[in-house]
Amino acid sequence: MFRGPLTVLLARLGVVVLLYSVFRVLFVLLNHDAFPHTPLVAFLGGVRFDLSALAWMNMLWALLFLVKPDARGWFGTVQKVVFHLVNGIGFFFNSVDLAYYHFTLKRSTADLFSIMTTGSDTAHLAPAFARDYWYVVLIFFACIAMAEVGYRWAARFMAEDGPKLWRRLAWRAVAIALIVIASRGGLQLMPLGVLSASNYAPPAYFPVVLNTPFTMMMSMGKPVIEEKKYMSQAEADRLWPVVHQYNDRKHTPMPIVIATQRPNVVFIILESFSAAYSATLTGGEGYMPSSIH
Repeated sequence: MFRGPLTVLLARLGVVVLLYSVFRVLFVLLNHDAFPHTPLVAFLGGVRFDLSALAWMNMLWALLFLVKPDARGWFGTVQKVVFHLVNGIGFFFNSVDLAYYHFTLKRSTADLFSIMTTGSDTAHLAPAFARDYWYVVLIFFACIAMAEVGYRWAARFMAEDGPKLWRRLAWRAVAIALIVIASRGGLQLMPLGVLSASNYAPPAYFPVVLNTPFTMMMSMGKPVIEEKKYMSQAEADRLWPVVHQYNDRKHTPMPIVIATQRPNVVFIILESFSAAYSATLTGGEGYMPSSIH
């Protein structure tokens, strides 16, 4: 059996990759109505995105491990704390999306940070969320515990770094190369992106292929739409009123008053609603209303 620092590094990260795959299975099971026929390739292709996210998140821990792989004492404690901290963050957001996806129908992105830090709603709603979705809390702590078990289990593969300089340099070079390749998602020209999920599943199943830490990292630093206010609300209502009292002939334009005698026509505008959810556009199961009664 191969023993040495490189084996330990790969084993510890491999345990986390396995836990991410478990998260993907749970994600589909808990949101089965949204993913009734998940293709197997979505699970297999998702591992590539897991490797990318974990490579980025664990770079600091990997650097500490490369410096002193068999660390004991305070430096070994620092390594373990960093490992569990960065991966605990990943477990947390993956756990949140197990339940939160039901409300947003998408993997969480970096805007979740602003939602969590704006006002006091998060602090007030967190206890209710934990009570209603207690099983998500259990899943989170179970993953933390399994990561610790895996961290200790991998230590059995440790062997001395060896006296030869070329061996010490060789395994470190291999480790760095593997982490860089994993962070890019492979050796292709362009690094892995959110839309790369299309290689493994149709748009409706993108959330299965992806993982939440990956989508959050990919959306960090992206430009956001800035709210523009060109006039006061009172001035906007005066120029273009959107609320009308049809029995008020004095303040309602005559064409609108006459229109009340005709059948109602209601326009429903869905912003950022993907065509993948329209039965008319895809020929499959849809969620978009096709008729108005």
